[in-house]
Amino acid sequence: MSESDIAKLRELAAQMRGFAYNETIANRALRLAGFDPKNASDGLFGIANTIDTTGYTRIRDKKMVTEALRLPEHTL
Repeated sequence: MSESDIAKLRELAAQMRGFAYNETIANRALRLAGFDPKNASDGLFGIANTIDTTGYTRIRDKKMVTEALRLPEHTL
């Protein structure tokens, strides 16, 4: 991935975090539906920071995002 791709991923993570902390009612509705914007944001930041590595940390971050957004396993 290029530096601009990583920057876009971090921007997405920042937007997700902003949503999680500032849109309280919408965040609660999503959490009731089984989604977790804060964990998705944490995982996206983790992926952006470990994009060029392998191992447990990257696997953990990918799993965090897929579970938080209820994506099928191995989507990322």
